[in-house]
Amino acid sequence: MSRWSAADLARVATNLREQIKAPTAGGRKYRNRPTSVDGYDFDSLLEAKRYGELKLLEKAGAISHIQVHKHWHLHVNNIHIGFYEADFTYLENGQTVIEDTKGLKTALYRWKKKHVLAEYNIEIREITA
Repeated sequence: MSRWSAADLARVATNLREQIKAPTAGGRKYRNRPTSVDGYDFDSLLEAKRYGELKLLEKAGAISHIQVHKHWHLHVNNIHIGFYEADFTYLENGQTVIEDTKGLKTALYRWKKKHVLAEYNIEIREITA
């Protein structure tokens, strides 16, 4: 059985530090590509593209009052337990619409979606690629 030298250990430590600083070839956890448009930072190209589509719908008069990354506070028995951050919130025919661009539906997202429906009586629209 061979023993590691101090130089070997230092080289391994350096490699580990570099891997932590720079993600592997896939990039981010869900392989999304962050993008900025009109001063907003979007988590993915899909979200940025949807923002462009919503701006066109707003110009056409189909929707109004677009809000980006609005926080919806979540409560149980009048106790604040957290929040859901919507990708987009807007008015369509006088009704509030919440949209979320989705690649992967995590368990936490699915729970928050149900909570928003129960608390605000609004079904989150999911936009997929």
